[in-house]
Amino acid sequence: TGGRRNHRRRRWSCVCRWREGAASGPSGGARRWRGSTPSADGRWGRWCGISTTSFCRPRCRRGAIGSGWRSPGREISPWDDLCSWGPLRSSRRASLTTRRVLLIPLLALILLAFGLRAWRLDLQALWWDEGISLYLANQDVATILADRAGDVHPPLYFLLLRAWVLLVGSSAWATRFLSVLLGTLCVPLLYRFGRRLAGPLTGGLAALILALSPFLLYHAQEVRMYALVPLLGLLSTYLMLRLLGRERPFLWLAYLVVTAAALYTHYYAIFIPLFQTVFVLGARRRGLSLRWLMAQAGLLLLFLPWLAFAGSRLPASAMGKTRYEQDVSLGLLPFLDRYLRAASLGYLNESSFISVGAYALFLLLALLGITRWWGKARGAGLVLLYLGLPLLGGWLINLRFPFDRFPRLLAFAAPAYYLLVAAGLEGLWRRSLLLGGAALLLVMGASSTSLVPFYTVLRHPEEDYRPLIARVEALARPEDAVICDFPWQAGYFQSYYRGELPRLYRPPGWAWAADPSRMGRDLDRWMADHRLVWYPAYQGLGGTRGRNIEGYLSREYHLALDEWYGHTRLLLYAGPRATREVASPLKVKLGDGIRLLGYSLGKGVVSAGEVLPLTLHWQALAGIGERYKVFVHLLDAHERVVAQRDGEPGGGVRPTTTWEAGEILADNYGVLIPPDTPPGDYRIEVGMYNLTTGARLPVSVEGQPSGDRVLLGSVRVVAPEP
Repeated sequence: TGGRRNHRRRRWSCVCRWREGAASGPSGGARRWRGSTPSADGRWGRWCGISTTSFCRPRCRRGAIGSGWRSPGREISPWDDLCSWGPLRSSRRASLTTRRVLLIPLLALILLAFGLRAWRLDLQALWWDEGISLYLANQDVATILADRAGDVHPPLYFLLLRAWVLLVGSSAWATRFLSVLLGTLCVPLLYRFGRRLAGPLTGGLAALILALSPFLLYHAQEVRMYALVPLLGLLSTYLMLRLLGRERPFLWLAYLVVTAAALYTHYYAIFIPLFQTVFVLGARRRGLSLRWLMAQAGLLLLFLPWLAFAGSRLPASAMGKTRYEQDVSLGLLPFLDRYLRAASLGYLNESSFISVGAYALFLLLALLGITRWWGKARGAGLVLLYLGLPLLGGWLINLRFPFDRFPRLLAFAAPAYYLLVAAGLEGLWRRSLLLGGAALLLVMGASSTSLVPFYTVLRHPEEDYRPLIARVEALARPEDAVICDFPWQAGYFQSYYRGELPRLYRPPGWAWAADPSRMGRDLDRWMADHRLVWYPAYQGLGGTRGRNIEGYLSREYHLALDEWYGHTRLLLYAGPRATREVASPLKVKLGDGIRLLGYSLGKGVVSAGEVLPLTLHWQALAGIGERYKVFVHLLDAHERVVAQRDGEPGGGVRPTTTWEAGEILADNYGVLIPPDTPPGDYRIEVGMYNLTTGARLPVSVEGQPSGDRVLLGSVRVVAPEP
């Protein structure tokens, strides 16, 4: 060894050389200095001794060494290559300069990723699973735990979202912003991870690919856990690498906490510690392997309380979801193809010629990255385990529990795929700057092209509840109620509704609607406790439960509003409960086969903004072969229609083609009086018209023709209460 004193900086610098048979470690002064030390054959090593007086603390460049000095004759394994890999830093000044230079593009990447994830964050409507997340985020902790114990997702994300909602509110933009932050944090973390594995260029390229990834960007704009799991998976694996280089208590603690959090976020995260364990055991470092297995045992202990609480219900929940979804399991190659296609270009471009070419480019670059990395034994094993083992495990699960939208379940493996693509780009870059630059531009162009429809096209406009909730918001009051068949509907209202939200009721399961007496008691209580009851009856799944609820309410109460919004039928019901007695008898005949026996009008006084209840009593004189609609109009003194209600009899449940000869039907209607209706007396006219042609049925009173309408009594509209 030899050294020289730098009097100006008052520190020692030195050059250390390998010596065969020399004692472990160099000699030197008592102060340490960061530098790099070449071996006799040109390799670079690292001094990792626990106690030394050397002022040399070299960093590795090519052949990393886990602890102590290695003899040049000792072959360095691929596992040692990952223990403490980092860039060459020959002086502190050079290190700081390099960091500052690299910090600028990294910050630009972070800002790019954040902007892409935050831009038009509320363009897409909330979808089912997001609605469930929002519904749970507005429940107490005990309800969240009980609900998740019977589901296929653990509770951590929903507990985190609950805390976030208490902090910033439950609007769609605010709740999605949590995923934006989580998705953005993956960019610098992947850079650090890739830089530690293969240097700053590969790390930077991988971070760029992740920043532009339509796949992860899609999930970074959702109120779901699929932005959190990749972040936790990356952080857990990065901490594992740090532990391989230098074991410290706080690193062990951080690793256990982060990995346990991943398990409590998603069950598929079990593949994260699994591939890590395979990698560590492959290093064949006895002391480290033993400590690693002890850490995995501690991880199991941390997850054991949830397994004890929910483990018995998880298989039944998975089986029920499989039966409900009725998806088909995939073979290995189609499974891999669908995942890699989604990880490359997202979910939007799948069959066009350009997308096929871009997908092929991603695959070729990934294969080139594997070849280049494997040939130099620099982390290929870790990255392939990171990507391959979760995909293999997911495919095996798919054979028993198929799920068509499985790529999102394995989103945490996508960073490994991007690392392979980045390694392929770096290989092209080093061979030919022009070729590498062209490939990089093509990758960026393919990702950007996939993002265009993401920001411009509404994916499921028929499932957009924003117009429906805006309609309810315009007419409802806090003393009203909303019946939500599904938890995601409640989540939509909790997110989109502005102002004081009406009371939300959730029917307690499918068996509830199949029990008429129980369902009737609950519906009667809800109608008695509230001014109006809104019912968004979702028809996209066949509406089995909805038909039972709708049929009972239309039979017993007054339907005032019936509007379609995509796949949902918005119904509004008002009390009081309809009477079967004819309050005002009539002798009116419509057409040749229908008779109006009379009507019941209630009190005859209604406030503006309220619902006027009306019951018409029909009798079928013969079988009716045409479908007819009933119209109820509220007329002012100038015969202008102020309010109206049109619909098939029985709220659409009893069309005229189902009437039997001699049958008597009590048909309930509610007329919603506009809030700005002037006070005064108004008349009511009713009649029927053909559903297809719109032609009204002729009316006769006691055998004498009387036009095509029936004039009933009058009603007084009064100003609403302040």
